[in-house]
Amino acid sequence: MKTFHITWLMFFVCFFGWFGLAPLMPTIRAELHLTKGEVGNCIIASVSATIIARLFIGKLCDVWGPRKTAIRLLLIGSLPVFLVGLAHSYTTFLLFRLAIGVIGASFVITQFHIKRDGKCYNRWLGQPGRWCNQYGNAFNIRGYSWFWLH
Repeated sequence: MKTFHITWLMFFVCFFGWFGLAPLMPTIRAELHLTKGEVGNCIIASVSATIIARLFIGKLCDVWGPRKTAIRLLLIGSLPVFLVGLAHSYTTFLLFRLAIGVIGASFVITQFHIKRDGKCYNRWLGQPGRWCNQYGNAFNIRGYSWFWLH
């Protein structure tokens, strides 16, 4: 069970970074003077990066194991999350969103880790996926409340 709880916590942290900009998009759009099409391109880039990264993360879980892969994903994925505030144009914001999209591949690690752990039952495999809806609510609450309170 320890593996399950550490894994879903890692999944939550990754999703927090991945979806953390969504509540702030109206402000980001105004500050960077982005058009609707450019915002759409940023969203498409983020999702595309996630899809491609999931293919590679699955192979890395086979090679390195889920723990080492998760640690490396968290360390490497934290850099664009911290640095996205330095974006000053559409191009830099698009590149940061592309890099942040890789964090979405944490779902593969979560499923891989829980499935390989002999103490967890198959009914737990879908649990982190079901919790994604609650993660989305947490991002929206966090984004709006923190932003407007400062």
